[in-house]
Amino acid sequence: IHPDWSSSSMERRHDIAMLHLSQPLGLASNPLLARICVPKVQWPNNVETYPSNGTRLAAIGWGNIKQDWTNNSPDNLHQVQVFAIDNNDPICNKSLFDTQVQFCAALYEGGKDTCQGDSGGPILQWLGDQWEQVGITSFGKGCALKGDPGIYTRLAYYHEWIDTIAEEPEKPTSMTYTCDNTLVSCGCGYNYVQLTSSRIVGGEEALPNSWTMIVSLRQTSTNRHFCGGSILSDSYILTAAHCIDTDSPDDVIVAAGMHNKSDENAVIRRVDQIFVHPNWSQPEYLNDIAILRLSEPLELAQNSMLTRTCIPHVHWPTDIQDYPSSGTPLATIGWGHTEMDNHTSSPDNLHQVQVFSIDNNDPNCTRSLYNKEIQFCAGLSQGGKDTCQDDSGGPIFQWLGNRWEQVGITSFGKGCAVAGDPGIYTRLASYHHWIRSIVNDNDVRPPISYTCDNTKVYCGCSLKNVELTPSRIVGGEEAVPYTWSFMVSLQHRSSNSHFCGGSIFSDSYILTAAHCVDDETPDRIQIVAGVHNRSDPNGVIREVDYIHIHPDWSSSSMERRHDIAMLHLSQPLGLASNPLLARICVP
Repeated sequence: IHPDWSSSSMERRHDIAMLHLSQPLGLASNPLLARICVPKVQWPNNVETYPSNGTRLAAIGWGNIKQDWTNNSPDNLHQVQVFAIDNNDPICNKSLFDTQVQFCAALYEGGKDTCQGDSGGPILQWLGDQWEQVGITSFGKGCALKGDPGIYTRLAYYHEWIDTIAEEPEKPTSMTYTCDNTLVSCGCGYNYVQLTSSRIVGGEEALPNSWTMIVSLRQTSTNRHFCGGSILSDSYILTAAHCIDTDSPDDVIVAAGMHNKSDENAVIRRVDQIFVHPNWSQPEYLNDIAILRLSEPLELAQNSMLTRTCIPHVHWPTDIQDYPSSGTPLATIGWGHTEMDNHTSSPDNLHQVQVFSIDNNDPNCTRSLYNKEIQFCAGLSQGGKDTCQDDSGGPIFQWLGNRWEQVGITSFGKGCAVAGDPGIYTRLASYHHWIRSIVNDNDVRPPISYTCDNTKVYCGCSLKNVELTPSRIVGGEEAVPYTWSFMVSLQHRSSNSHFCGGSIFSDSYILTAAHCVDDETPDRIQIVAGVHNRSDPNGVIREVDYIHIHPDWSSSSMERRHDIAMLHLSQPLGLASNPLLARICVP
């Protein structure tokens, strides 16, 4: 029983106990048994607001199902959905005695609650892939009464006490991040990422080939790793200025496509030019960013073990100095030291760690940060997780749901994983235009993914999702195959030569521009649909039997008003039976 519990008090503070069983349950051999997850709340989250106001919760038990003094406890297990209520809500603070160790949950209108016989049972929140017990049913005034919520012991407060009692070691929690590198052009490794609560300083090994956008910078003379970097494109590497500001291109080589630094099959490239930011300065590490141009391209398209990194392009109303936002979970990776001041602790295999971005105005951050526009802090308030020597120049990422975006470059810190001294990172959102001024291709612009389900919408949705990068058709980027299934090619039947585009309006009609066909007759035109490459011999070909040009179109006018036409096909396309074809939506 918790040492601060008092049965004589009406306040029921520290209403928590643990029972030791005379014989183990045998969890591993019984699929009908499962252990509960207990919260371990870390900064920047606040124990006193965990679970947060309005969180959907589930309470379960065999307690009474209505309020009276008779035993109306059911034989079968019951469940009820309620919501966490703000500590300062009037209906909560009249019943709550200590917001650190108790919280309220109910419905404002009443009618749902725990009751006699439910005490001691769990109340849980859903985390996306598992249930976490956030409280223990403690007490209430009546059951399910309007204005009198249930009071629960706040488990987040008791993590350390539980650890001191339980003999079984806590199983580390891990999160798997999956993405499809055939659907996104950057930020997706060859393998999925599995991130466990650990640290680079004393940390965990990454899954092999899960971070294929990272590279190792090495001294040409000794082949010794000294900094990290990330792949911007076939010919450019992103790193920190302080890593290479005194080097010449001949001093540095880049190793990519490996998990272990010692891998003899790594892709090795020499450097032929170094671009250090013109405003780079020490000792504040301002503008700590540089780009290396390789003497020979990496040939990303031919090597699945290499991936380009995604770079943020922040637009209003998002403020650059708040990107990434405070409290964002971040992943940083590297081959740096796993113990501070131990020069033999640099691992051969790639390591990773999860940290959190820290508010610019946090005292731990402000005493280390020199310019919040171009730097940000990340770490844990209690320390224990951080980057260290030889991780400099490497990337720090945030997860966007379908890919990783590099939000920073490892810059500096006071020690490694020291409580109160977070790591400092170059804020990449501030350097989009500088990077673009050096890397003159479209590789580094993060694509925007547009997802839809063509089984649920009638039009405007193709076989695959569109990945759209800000660019232009002249000098632009290739579309992902079969993402624009309503697009057709207008061709001359005599030569099969493409002369205009169009879109599928229906099984028998194609929408196009009047100026494309005002000099044509139906017997000279054919359309080709369902192809990514115009030369694809498997395209759906249809002849045109009628051309409808808008009656107000005038080919002699330079104004091109009413530049619209519709083509009637001699044979329907068969949209219902061909997943490579889709009709367009018209406003």
